[in-house]
Amino acid sequence: MSNFNLKEKPLIALILISIFTSIFSAYFTSIQGDEGFYLYAVKTIKGPQTLYEDVNYCQFPGFPVIFSVISGIFGDNFYHLRLFSALFGIGSFILGYLSCKYLGVSNRGLWIYALSISLNTYMIYFTTLVRPISTTAFFCSLSLYLMLTERYKTNFGVFVILLSGWMAIWSRMTAFPILIVFHLFLIYYYGYNYKKYFFPILTSLSLGFIFFGYYLIVTPEKFIFNNLTAHTLLYEGFYESRIDQIIGKFRHLIGLSDKFFVITLLLILLSVHFKEAFRKLLQHPKRESLLLTILAISGVFLIHLTPHRILREHFIIIIPVSTALIIFGVDRLYPKFNRYIIGILFLLIGFQFFSIRHHIPYFARENSLEKLTIQTMLKISKKVAHYSNEGDMIITPEPEVAYYSRRDVIKGLGSGCFGCRLNMSDEIAIKYGYLNENLFLKALDNDKVKVVSFEEGHWFFGERFLQKLHKDFELIDTVPYRDSSKPYLIFIRK
Repeated sequence: MSNFNLKEKPLIALILISIFTSIFSAYFTSIQGDEGFYLYAVKTIKGPQTLYEDVNYCQFPGFPVIFSVISGIFGDNFYHLRLFSALFGIGSFILGYLSCKYLGVSNRGLWIYALSISLNTYMIYFTTLVRPISTTAFFCSLSLYLMLTERYKTNFGVFVILLSGWMAIWSRMTAFPILIVFHLFLIYYYGYNYKKYFFPILTSLSLGFIFFGYYLIVTPEKFIFNNLTAHTLLYEGFYESRIDQIIGKFRHLIGLSDKFFVITLLLILLSVHFKEAFRKLLQHPKRESLLLTILAISGVFLIHLTPHRILREHFIIIIPVSTALIIFGVDRLYPKFNRYIIGILFLLIGFQFFSIRHHIPYFARENSLEKLTIQTMLKISKKVAHYSNEGDMIITPEPEVAYYSRRDVIKGLGSGCFGCRLNMSDEIAIKYGYLNENLFLKALDNDKVKVVSFEEGHWFFGERFLQKLHKDFELIDTVPYRDSSKPYLIFIRK
């Protein structure tokens, strides 16, 4: 980090604007559905239950482990947790900036990077959420930055690259191509000197075991199922045919370019002179580390095209350093960054910032699925806690309500609606801790369940469930919710 200089105006602007936009996002955007899913995983880590064994969780355990430590030290105020998430995001932005500096990007290029990243409301929003995007982006950016700056030339540098790579994978599995590419590079770099390569192999295996060994020993089958199979089951039948799936993925990629106007334009400029750009890359004195970093980023990008359904926000984890590389390429091709290009870039930067309603419908509460305010969620949680006692269980599709009411949900609902597979067999659902329609219905017979809470008309609750619910429970309270015509209902056992 030797090129970190707080006297540089682009860096100051990047940090200050990112802090402002992150605070704004943390405090004024609605809660996003997946945040409750990760909050409940944090609760599990802090409590007596075991992730995967007692509570289904379809990601690697890094994020809840990290945030269980943070919440243990600083408290679990929702806004504070969002701000800590933002710190990881801002850290990844700074690493991207330092990548620009290392590559010798011009002052204009540094300003383009600083403003295009810090004023991208889409990126700021997703790195502010209580989700692994922020931690994965940070550790991905750190490992890529270390590769780019040739830290693999020392044993300690190799260790830090491997450590940050495993930390990224620990937060989100899709970061694994970074380490695969790095290991392949080390084989090339060390050639036939197996003694030198023995250290990184041993280090990597040891780190992998440290991060995942506990779950592979305690609950191997459920750990593997949750991380490799659960997502496939979630999106089964999402597309009617293979062609629809390909079209859907293409539309998501087009939508991704819509979220990053500046990067799209810079890529177009690069593609116009692709041969010249590639020739200059091969002639560059740092070409070895440049190619390594580009290949690692390409691997992560491609792996995100393989799931049944693409989610645009997952690409954010490679945006900081890839933006630095793209700006570096354009800077080399257009040394003066002529006024015409600069004018268009700043116009796009302004447009991406002022199109908040387009990028983040949560600000305007336009999206009926994502317009639950944090205040409403906390109010509901307080009521649920009031109508139950410590040790009681609840049924709710919002794990964040369980988290802040300090109550446990029935097995399967730790991941909210994600834990309900209506067509899953009883055998598989019981084995892996999920719910199907029968098990969900039987949950009402559990004497420990004292409260059932959900939004009226929620798809999760079928007619059979509602009939049994009204028989065994009584409606005790309602709370204005997303839609005034569909309040949030709170039932207690009769």
